[in-house]
Amino acid sequence: MNPGRLSALLLFDVKACLRDRMAMGFLLAFPLLLYVFFAAMFGATDSPEAGARYYDRYTPGFAAAVLLNIAFLNLGPGIAIAKDAGMLRRLMITPATPVELWLASIARTLLVFAVGYALILFAGLVLFGQVPRASLPNLLLPALLAAFALLSCGFLLGALFSKPAAAFNAGMLLIQPMLLLSGAGMPLESMPRFAQWAAQLLPFTYVVEAMRLGWEGRFLTTDALLPSIILVVIGAAAGSLAAHLFRRGVA
Repeated sequence: MNPGRLSALLLFDVKACLRDRMAMGFLLAFPLLLYVFFAAMFGATDSPEAGARYYDRYTPGFAAAVLLNIAFLNLGPGIAIAKDAGMLRRLMITPATPVELWLASIARTLLVFAVGYALILFAGLVLFGQVPRASLPNLLLPALLAAFALLSCGFLLGALFSKPAAAFNAGMLLIQPMLLLSGAGMPLESMPRFAQWAAQLLPFTYVVEAMRLGWEGRFLTTDALLPSIILVVIGAAAGSLAAHLFRRGVA
């Protein structure tokens, strides 16, 4: 792996991503607007106590929603665009390796996620005067684990579809139930029993759970063992299948 080549690929990827400012604005603004909307709906701005409860319970979920949007509405469709335009085939005849291509895409998505996460934290500071109280490992590790699982799913989405519109529509279709049923916005325990059962089948439910445990300073305890294992399995399975499809197709 060549660091200079990887840096060049990352710069190229970032520039390509920034060209579509409307799409990038949507990726970052949509979870932020939902965060503010639900704060108003739940009366979180009515008192400091209500604000603190909302901040502790929902901030990690909406931060995770930024990552969900990036994986399913940017990374996956972006790969489909590159495939449809023949860019991946052309890159494959350059000195760049598939690992470098993947790492550049991952680094770019993590940069965008960091910006979105920072915007959510800034909104929490402005609205509630709150800042995270958990340690850095408790905040960072679940975010990286969530990125592994969701970005692997994003790569798989891009590998499955050759047309950008199909990949984007599939991404939109997939994120709707995950946002609704994961507990990121609406309390999971307040939902009907069948909805709670369905939520256990969605990877984003475990992302929200892991992020929330980290937010509470409990990610490095046995409480986080089950969601962590599930996310590792999801990430490994989706990433392996995506790599297989790329080797066959790249396709």
